[in-house]
Amino acid sequence: MIYMKIINPPKFFLSAYLVLLLYFFILSFEVNAKTVYKRQVRLGVPFATQIPDGVWVKPYSQACEESSIVMIDEYYNGKTGVLGEQETKQKMRPLFEYQNKIYGDNDNSNAYRTSDMIERVAHNFFSTVVENPQLEDIKLELMEGRPVITFHHGYSLQNKNVPFLNTSSSFHTIVLVGYDDGDKQFIVHEPGMSNGNFITYGYDIVMSSMSDYVHETGKTEGPPRALFTSPRKEEFMVSQSRAASYTIQDLIQSNSIWNIFLFFINKNIFFS
Repeated sequence: MIYMKIINPPKFFLSAYLVLLLYFFILSFEVNAKTVYKRQVRLGVPFATQIPDGVWVKPYSQACEESSIVMIDEYYNGKTGVLGEQETKQKMRPLFEYQNKIYGDNDNSNAYRTSDMIERVAHNFFSTVVENPQLEDIKLELMEGRPVITFHHGYSLQNKNVPFLNTSSSFHTIVLVGYDDGDKQFIVHEPGMSNGNFITYGYDIVMSSMSDYVHETGKTEGPPRALFTSPRKEEFMVSQSRAASYTIQDLIQSNSIWNIFLFFINKNIFFS
């Protein structure tokens, strides 16, 4: 029998050999196909308060939907930071005017009216009404770089800095801009506060208080609804790609051998 000794085999063949070994190793297990979630996401959505001059008078006292639209429209336009008083007012004005013309007032807008405003007035994004949104679905949207608008019984958010009465007409809209799985919290832009950027609400608070406004009764008693958003501009890109942002801890937490394998391939560990 003839033995061949290979000295310093080319790195390509060694890499291919390791890949094949991993492939057959993976086949010996049931692949866990569930989605791998990042443990923390925070999108650079610009902030705009609904009360740009700090005074709770109409139309701004009812402008949580309008300011939420402005924030996301500017996010998909590539802006960050905090919008100033005059800029916020200027960008909310066409939304007030559209509602006054079509609906006769601009007091409260449920998910469908808000989505209609986005379609007709916003420049940079679309929205889809989602009934009974699930926690994992919302997290996936955020992980993909798409902020989410949610509709709530305002008092049930339990934020003492936002002046809500415990009545059935208490209605509020917020923008979810991230989450933290470690603390079980959403990262939120709260338009009802002048400094409401990147505050947190617990998962349980957000999900349990979610309820849409019913125009026929004037009460916040509709089903849970959210607006999932997407950019109008095809060239809009999230600055950091989803896959490159995973950590090995994220993948190990998912219990997915296949995802761990893809992590190493993505990082070029075998081919570096």
